[in-house]
Amino acid sequence: MRNQLVTLLDRLPDDLRDTPEARALRRAACGAAINIIHLIYRRKSYERDSKDYEFSNAAMREHWESGLADTLATLDHPEWLAMPSRLDGPVTHDVLRADGKPA
Repeated sequence: MRNQLVTLLDRLPDDLRDTPEARALRRAACGAAINIIHLIYRRKSYERDSKDYEFSNAAMREHWESGLADTLATLDHPEWLAMPSRLDGPVTHDVLRADGKPA
């Protein structure tokens, strides 16, 4: 909606662009192109609730390795790093969902 507002404000005639209303709407608008890359740790089936309080060296290394694997898999999709059209709004990518695995 905010991206659409930017487009609408850009179409205003010159005599309306600097009105107090147009300035207020421009402050609320967002013309940014945004890519969101999800790197979410998904607990292993054997972890249960322990992932919230288990911070041993072995557990943390396993989490870090999982994060590294997800990061490298994400980088295998360079198209995700291309800026989307601002009219599309925020675009979200998740390597596990792209591979058809449950999120």
